[in-house]
Amino acid sequence: MFDLTGFIEACHGASGARHGPAQVLQLMREAVRDPEAIKAALPAQPPGTSFLDAPLHRSETLTVLGVALAPGTLTVPHDHGMWAVIGIYEGREDNTFYRRAGGELEESNRRQLVAGEAMLLGAEVIHAIRNPLERQTLGLHVYGGDLFSRARSMWSPEGAEAVYDMPGFIAWNKQLARARRAQASDDGGPTRAKLGTGVSAFLWPGIAQKTLSDRPGCSPIQGGCGSFSDPHWIWSFPSC
Repeated sequence: MFDLTGFIEACHGASGARHGPAQVLQLMREAVRDPEAIKAALPAQPPGTSFLDAPLHRSETLTVLGVALAPGTLTVPHDHGMWAVIGIYEGREDNTFYRRAGGELEESNRRQLVAGEAMLLGAEVIHAIRNPLERQTLGLHVYGGDLFSRARSMWSPEGAEAVYDMPGFIAWNKQLARARRAQASDDGGPTRAKLGTGVSAFLWPGIAQKTLSDRPGCSPIQGGCGSFSDPHWIWSFPSC
């Protein structure tokens, strides 16, 4: 049975140990195997609030969030400035990852997380997320620091980097969603939104359509550059 207090204490203990993030990943994998137990353990979210208004735990060394993604949620690229472990216990979350390239972003990898799965993100990772389902996606997130006070970055639908702030992040996400709906309407059915110079919904102007498999010796799943040796670990790829 999932116990929230015990889970947070275990994450605190693991995060300060050698290979702490990997230990937190294992704790998360064990937790998301029992989605009903997580649902029963998490406190009800007060009406009119979001998961960011009521973190499950917040300290200088650890943040824990119960995250609900509404149907069709789509975000602009952003980073966390710290390692993060993402677990999904209901629904699906599509991740698109990016690397910096000459002052711009280029796509480096993609990963779908479904219920019962978890992954570890390195501190330098930049990603955008999407809930492709017509129902909400529920996740449990653990961050290796105070997510709310850390200096972070986000990228506009036009590809411009900016200091992360929640109102701006929400506004850009809504702009992206409107563009996606408009494109779907123009095409007579679901498709990827085209923005600016014709870059698709997960690719903004200035974000090149290059994946790891486009580069010699790089694999989108295992091996290749950097530290990407386990499909549950997503890191940046400075050596590519």
